[in-house]
Amino acid sequence: MEIERCFEVLGIDHGASIDDVKQAYRDMANIWHPDRFSNNPRLRQKAEEKMREINTAYETVESFLSSKQALSPAQEQAARTEARTEPTDFAPDNFLSSFFRTAKAVLLVPGLFYERMKTNGGLRNPFVFLISCVLVHTLIVSLFARNQAIIAFHVINEFLFPFAAAGILFFIVTRLFKASGTYEVAFRVNAYAAATALFSWIPLIGLFVQFYRFYLIAVGLSRAFSIRGSQALLAIVITVIIYIFALGPIMTQILG
Repeated sequence: MEIERCFEVLGIDHGASIDDVKQAYRDMANIWHPDRFSNNPRLRQKAEEKMREINTAYETVESFLSSKQALSPAQEQAARTEARTEPTDFAPDNFLSSFFRTAKAVLLVPGLFYERMKTNGGLRNPFVFLISCVLVHTLIVSLFARNQAIIAFHVINEFLFPFAAAGILFFIVTRLFKASGTYEVAFRVNAYAAATALFSWIPLIGLFVQFYRFYLIAVGLSRAFSIRGSQALLAIVITVIIYIFALGPIMTQILG
């Protein structure tokens, strides 16, 4: 959803503050909350669709205003221009420039990247991007870690997590939160968030980079599935718990 349309949905102008955006969101939510139409399935469905649009608009505008505060006017304009004029899907045919462009967009302007991310076209492009990030991560880790088990753990985890997480997240988002979408969309969100693997090997900040990865996934889910940020974060927490308890023993056996 374009930023101009988001302001229009919330009924605010471009000079609105974050507090104004929050108040506008609360007002719109009070008007369109589906529970107000619990006795009329047809109107409830329309209200749910409207709320998804309102949620997307709120998340987009809030992210936009937050980025304006963090970046200088020149940096903000450059980031927005790049994110809106260049393709967001990774293109293996133009590998190096596309790889760095995609990684930069995901890491620096995730809201705009996921807003324009393709939701179809197959798994090939995001899969190649994922593999590339994992290979770079593994190569760097192998330079510092002599323990083969540690290297194997990094490879398996970085490669397996996006596939498993996409399946779990897709189930939670579509079944629990009643959002519409496909497994491909969930995989694309997770595969592009793997850009953090380029930096997660760095000592001391690796854990913070991993949390930033979860943040990227939350942003991607909220944009791609039109759900609230809080719902996306809850889905991620549930997914991580399931991943650890269900796949942890399997990885332990593989690593011996």
